[in-house]
Amino acid sequence: MAGRSGAVRPRSYDPAADHTLRRQDMVDRQIAARGVRSKRVLDAMRAVPREQFLPPELKEFAYDDTPLPIAAGQTISQPYIVAFMA
Repeated sequence: MAGRSGAVRPRSYDPAADHTLRRQDMVDRQIAARGVRSKRVLDAMRAVPREQFLPPELKEFAYDDTPLPIAAGQTISQPYIVAFMA
């Protein structure tokens, strides 16, 4: 089966596992690499499924380094800002 990028995915492709990998990468590259050192904050950012807070059409952008719109004209803050504030 081919994804949007044209890459062939195995039949056992698990989108939840893909989100887990993207979440780990987000923590490593966007948060820890920028100086957040609290183990509790890093562990929390690795554990919280950010995609579940977004409308379905934006889930693919859950781990981008940007704020995203959610309900009622609000936004979910950029992951680094959330970690930095915590």
